[in-house]
Amino acid sequence: MVIGIYGGVGSGKSTVLEYLQKHYGAHVLRADDIAHELYEPGKLCYDAVIRILGKEIVLSDGTLDRKKMADLIYHDPEKLEEINEAVHPLVRRETVRRLKALENTPLTVLETALPGKEDRDILDEIWYVYTSKGVREERLKTSRNYSDERIHEIMKRQPSEEAYRKISDWVLKNDGSPEETERQIDARLSGKAERKE
Repeated sequence: MVIGIYGGVGSGKSTVLEYLQKHYGAHVLRADDIAHELYEPGKLCYDAVIRILGKEIVLSDGTLDRKKMADLIYHDPEKLEEINEAVHPLVRRETVRRLKALENTPLTVLETALPGKEDRDILDEIWYVYTSKGVREERLKTSRNYSDERIHEIMKRQPSEEAYRKISDWVLKNDGSPEETERQIDARLSGKAERKE
């Protein structure tokens, strides 16, 4: 079984992933981690990013300056769109390759912030981790020290709650206690995966 975990920044997807990993033995793939690997020198996305953002993002050791990349993209929506158009197909291709390699794994979970209609081809079920805007903002201020402005900019660029709900098979409400979240997961997976104690 392959489950896609979607949700906006600060929704608590990592907490859900950790629980699935610890209690259900899930193999976790993160789209962001795959993308970061593909940004390494010689990998698929490296040249595309330099072409779009320029050679000034390359550090002396040949790796990409992630902070400078983030700053450039953060202040330029057009560059962000260009990066997404170049990188997403490559990340998806690598994600599909890795999922195929795990096809005999009882439970695999793919976490990403950006849902796509084509994901239906590779996922058995899609979960939307819903957390109210106020809780998400508070989490981001506390855990990442983000400013109100940065939080607003990031959220503005992510899919709407309606878009997440439309593509999802199930909504996991994650603005209560950890125990409440875990109870929902257990109920959803009852009979679908062997639980590890």
